[in-house]
Amino acid sequence: ALGYSNGANIAASLLLLRPELLGGAVLLKAMKPFDPEYEPDLSGVPVFIAAGRSDEMIPSAATDSLIDLLNQCGADVTVHREPGGHEITQDDVAAATSWVADKIPGAPPAR
Repeated sequence: ALGYSNGANIAASLLLLRPELLGGAVLLKAMKPFDPEYEPDLSGVPVFIAAGRSDEMIPSAATDSLIDLLNQCGADVTVHREPGGHEITQDDVAAATSWVADKIPGAPPAR
């Protein structure tokens, strides 16, 4: 799954509620969508999170809460932080593209 902002929060929700449906996720500018009743087993599920250090819509603490939860569930979390805000940067795209090429079987190589 790939999502930006609320789309990323929806993808994160899907990971937490129906982990069997996704083999991984790219979450751009996401936060923890809710406190799950139980922690699903996400052992080895690759998750890429891009966050802006100056994001006024999603504070760093909200992203950190998601990162902590996914790590507790066993996900293989990669975090990419930019100094910017809520916008998607070229560096976010480059980092996510490289990550997908490395982590997702059958993905085309990064250019």
